[in-house]
Amino acid sequence: MKTRLTVPVYATTLVLSAFLLFSVQLLFSKMILPLLGGSPSVWNTAMVFFQALLLAGYGYAHLTSHYMTIRKQALLHLGLLLVCLAFLPVAIPAEAHPDAGDNPTLWQLGIMAAVVGAPFFAISASAPMIQRWFAGTDHKDAANPYFLYAASNIGSMGALLAYPAAIEPLLTLKQQNLVWAAGYGLLTGLTALCALMVWKFRPAASVQTQDTAAPAPDLKTKLIWIALAFIPSSLMLGLTTYITTDIASAPLLWILPLAIYLATFIIVFARREIISIETTVALFSVFFTLYLFLMSSTMFVGKPQFFLVPPTVFFFACLLCHKKLANMRPPASHLTGFYMYMSLGGVLGGMFNSFLAPVLFPVPFEYTLAFCAVIIVFSTIVAEQVPAAAKRILPSLTNPKFLIPAAATLALLYASLNERSPALHILAGVFVVITLMSMRMKPAAYAAFACLVMIGVSPLMQLFDRDILTIERNFFGVIRVSNTDDTRNFVHGTTIHGAQP
Repeated sequence: MKTRLTVPVYATTLVLSAFLLFSVQLLFSKMILPLLGGSPSVWNTAMVFFQALLLAGYGYAHLTSHYMTIRKQALLHLGLLLVCLAFLPVAIPAEAHPDAGDNPTLWQLGIMAAVVGAPFFAISASAPMIQRWFAGTDHKDAANPYFLYAASNIGSMGALLAYPAAIEPLLTLKQQNLVWAAGYGLLTGLTALCALMVWKFRPAASVQTQDTAAPAPDLKTKLIWIALAFIPSSLMLGLTTYITTDIASAPLLWILPLAIYLATFIIVFARREIISIETTVALFSVFFTLYLFLMSSTMFVGKPQFFLVPPTVFFFACLLCHKKLANMRPPASHLTGFYMYMSLGGVLGGMFNSFLAPVLFPVPFEYTLAFCAVIIVFSTIVAEQVPAAAKRILPSLTNPKFLIPAAATLALLYASLNERSPALHILAGVFVVITLMSMRMKPAAYAAFACLVMIGVSPLMQLFDRDILTIERNFFGVIRVSNTDDTRNFVHGTTIHGAQP
């Protein structure tokens, strides 16, 4: 088979595998909605499940790459794909339903594992495994197969866009299941073709002989990979909770944060650099400062145009972390390990938001914490870019030039939260902008003050609001009882479910 067909065949296989992975997430979530409703926790729990299976698939790809030759790995994986055909088409048993009154999280995880777990696991290993096989060919780009990950994410994005636009409105659930099963069969055939192509070029020797001069990543590097994957994953689920609670409880809105998240992967793993780390840092600085201005000038919160700001800042926050992550990718010999640790970070971020945060915080404070982590990443990159600024990090925190404007801005911010004067709200925002931009070249001071402002305008402040009588958080969101003038309201998100004099 000619070498010029290698990239199209491998790229097509990865696009199809990613399309199937993400379309089945949407398909299964739609199947389970009648049983659990449209709570953002349903989607967040589903995301954690699929992230965990993705990690398992990446771990399987990494371990088999470490202990098997490419030929043996190909035979094993093709056998697994064929075995999983027995689980198709996917369908929830008619008698399945959660117990009334119980937290349905464990039930949801169990039914997902039983119905869609096996085929999803088999497909999830495709991205790292197929890239490893490509590295075993004689193609001129075999030493740097990471650009194929961008193709994989294009397939994921295609599924996210196609499902609400064409698949969901044109096909019944039964038809969707049959089409997905046919796509799985096609993927099995394409995977066999990829194995055949690498079989020609690589003898039955371990791929470990490649790049033997490249040292294995140390523990610090692996922890950084995990952290840089953890933060955007947590942010994505935090934004999902915000959109589906404060804007509208519509399942299709869950697609927006995930689409933005995938778009940043496409950009950073593209074959040619689309945006530099320096440009990414500059754009994040501008849009994040704008975001803080609008948040601290609370008169803008709730306006229709404000809803465009959080997704925009989220895009540049993900781009910043993923750009740093992509710049730290190892040689092809350590490719599968890189993806495994990256997937581990994504799973931990999802588990933190879905399982731990609702227990720790009575309000969605995890979104704020994730943004504070992004700010720390941002300040670290700035310190690396400007060595002279890094030397001034510790003195800047105790310098009156930092403390005075920071204290004045925080005081004004607190005052603006308790006043209804538009002028005072705008003035608070202006002070935030001036203070942040004046500390732009003092990374630690910038990070410290920006985190303080983020916490100051976070939902955590609701706990100190005397008009809110009680707040409770459960699987379906945050509910609160509050007094407004002469009325007592029962509220979920921005929806008033009951009121009494």
